[in-house]
Amino acid sequence: TGDVSRREVGNVIATVKADSIVSASPITNVGELLQGRTAGVQVLQTYGVIGGSPNIRIRGIGSLSGSNEPLVVIDGARFSNENEPGNVSGIRQNRLSTIDPEEIESLDVIKGPSAAALYGTAAANGVIIIKTKHGRAGSTKWRVFAEGGASAIPDNYPANYWSFGRNITNGVTGTAAIHCTLAASAQGQCVIDSTTSFNPWKDPRTDPFQNGPTSRYGAQANGGNDQIRFFVSADRDVETGPYKMPAFEQNRLITERGFTPNGTQIRPNQLHQTSLRGNFTFSLAKNATLDVTSGYQDRENLTPFDGTFFQGLSNQLFSAPGFVTASNGTAGQFVGDIFSVGQREQLERFFGSVTANYTPRAWLQLTAGGGIDNANSNNAQFQFPGQGPTTSAWGPTAAQGFSGVDITRANSLQYT
Repeated sequence: TGDVSRREVGNVIATVKADSIVSASPITNVGELLQGRTAGVQVLQTYGVIGGSPNIRIRGIGSLSGSNEPLVVIDGARFSNENEPGNVSGIRQNRLSTIDPEEIESLDVIKGPSAAALYGTAAANGVIIIKTKHGRAGSTKWRVFAEGGASAIPDNYPANYWSFGRNITNGVTGTAAIHCTLAASAQGQCVIDSTTSFNPWKDPRTDPFQNGPTSRYGAQANGGNDQIRFFVSADRDVETGPYKMPAFEQNRLITERGFTPNGTQIRPNQLHQTSLRGNFTFSLAKNATLDVTSGYQDRENLTPFDGTFFQGLSNQLFSAPGFVTASNGTAGQFVGDIFSVGQREQLERFFGSVTANYTPRAWLQLTAGGGIDNANSNNAQFQFPGQGPTTSAWGPTAAQGFSGVDITRANSLQYT
């Protein structure tokens, strides 16, 4: 790790000037900064869930079984980009998405074999070098920003279809109505006499989508003199995903439970993050400097019950028959019960680095640095008694009243 001169690298380094892009575009994560701006870098975004993390591939896939994620270095120190421990959301969540784009000055992408030569085998998938903003000598300059918008998801999902018919036995058509599939009809096992269709993605009783408000605001200051230069920033990100419990389901649950569903059940996809940063450069002597960088993130991310769970939203709506079922057109679970399963990821993270530079001669520069990356996560999946799916959806059984909580706590500490 550490800073590397361009002439030490045998391959062309792709550079993205983040500060100019962020000031002109609604960038929310590092993946969006890289997407479409660097040749040979693929950014594969997750489906429309607020808080999801993209997959980043530099020059394609290098392994079928191991990780293909690049090494991430911030201000000369290695940054842990591991998958979030205890992630039950069914979507990809890693810690690169916690970095605030407003704090980034530039990104360098090293693609060739020189990445592994400089940073070891951990850089076999390439390296992303992030440089955060630093102060410049002069009067203090303030920047205050605020932006708002809406999260949306295309809802042009096709309708589901169901074919009815009669069995054919020894050439005789029966009288009882059955579900006659196209495959069975082609084999002469039954004959289709009618079809029905229903779209649970668009019917007001089951439509799970509605645009959600998003906002970001913060302030930055930088300045200093010949002895000390500083950059400090504070940023608050509040986003609501494009998921909302239908009003029909809210009324059904009020009648069933006797009280209104809580806010996280009505809006099961939310992101709240506070980011703080302080970077300082000290002039120890005419030919010696000390750089100190520090960043802190406090993040809470709620995601809807979906992913690979059969009782989750996507499976319940995609696999539903083409008619209105007892659960209003889903495969078996009411949308309101699906949204009543809570999934919460909480993360507190501190990342910092110290770099000392000494130039005893014009042709000689000595550099020593170190870094720390400390993260504490508390992730949970829960279902309250009498709320949520009435079958074993993700763990709790009938003996447990289909209610319970699954908590994963993890603390990681990495030195560079």
